Amino acid sequence: MDSIKQKLLKFRTKRSKNSTKHRTLNYADAKYVGVLFKITDEDKHDYINNFVHSLEKDGKRVEALTFFDRDHNNPYDFKYEFFTQKDISLLGEIKSESVHEFAKKEFDYLFCISRESMDVFDYILTNSRAKCRLGKHEEGKEKRYEIMLQHKEFDSIDKLIAHLMGFVKKIVNN
Repeated sequence: MDSIKQKLLKFRTKRSKNSTKHRTLNYADAKYVGVLFKITDEDKHDYINNFVHSLEKDGKRVEALTFFDRDHNNPYDFKYEFFTQKDISLLGEIKSESVHEFAKKEFDYLFCISRESMDVFDYILTNSRAKCRLGKHEEGKEKRYEIMLQHKEFDSIDKLIAHLMGFVKKIVNN
């Protein structure tokens, strides 16, 4: 993303106001799960396929959104929405209705699965109405998540997913 567009998107993210009361809930009680993801060519697409199918097997309704840098073939065997660079204006405005609708969804959990930091994902997470947002720890981005896990092995998608799911399944609220 060019630097002017990126700076304007960061500015819009900082100015975003979200009155949603975020909280954690028992995984067993969660019914509606969002998955925001970006898988690169080096990552294994099977990991995200297996992740979504395991959520569905656990009885969760799942909606997914991804970002593509360029044209692509569909490596996923589940339904998802996507957006690209052309959906971000030169002024850093998100023009994709899919992105706006995804942020409005009241997910019980919203997983952010990405090895890289992305300004557009920060925008979505900041504006999300999800009860609990989860992802990889990133310095300075703590307000965007209720649960952030830090681990040296999160450079691989499968380990990030495994640690997030292991953690979430242990949550017990009284």
